[in-house]
Amino acid sequence: MLVYVLARNGTLFDYIHHVNGKKALSWHILLKIASESAAALAYLHSAAETSKPMIIHGNVNSSNILLSDCFVAKVFGFGSSRLVRVPSNESQMNTLVQQTVGYLDPEYLQTEQNDIFQIVVPQLVNEGNREQLRAVAELAKSCLKLSSAERPAMEEVARELRRLCGRAAHILPKLVHADNY
Repeated sequence: MLVYVLARNGTLFDYIHHVNGKKALSWHILLKIASESAAALAYLHSAAETSKPMIIHGNVNSSNILLSDCFVAKVFGFGSSRLVRVPSNESQMNTLVQQTVGYLDPEYLQTEQNDIFQIVVPQLVNEGNREQLRAVAELAKSCLKLSSAERPAMEEVARELRRLCGRAAHILPKLVHADNY
């Protein structure tokens, strides 16, 4: 039996690309969605700390993040996910998981251009907290390190995004419902 959550707001992709007239989301809602998505992935990865195999999603992208009525993020699209026993070395892990590079400008990856405000949508620069934008950009950059030893664990990513959301709590509308996961 498969059970699905009704996600009336569609996917994050719809809002990024204005599908069916969807408007861009505010910085605070996007930060909330990132935090909830990271928490869901951290939960899937948490089995790595036990004797059970971890779940590697394998295709995390904006099309695979559903948004509920109150913009609660739901990670789905597990068609390419794998149950993986944590290998003893990094090279084994690299051969097990081959993911899509994602939504980053190749020039940014090559030059490591540090002016985040030149590549972020102007609406987010205008409404967002510059310190938060920089922190999220640095976190994203740390997640792109080639060596897994240099990348933060998903639990660390989720914790940092949760912290950033907490700092924005006075601005963020009360959109969290009990249907988080």
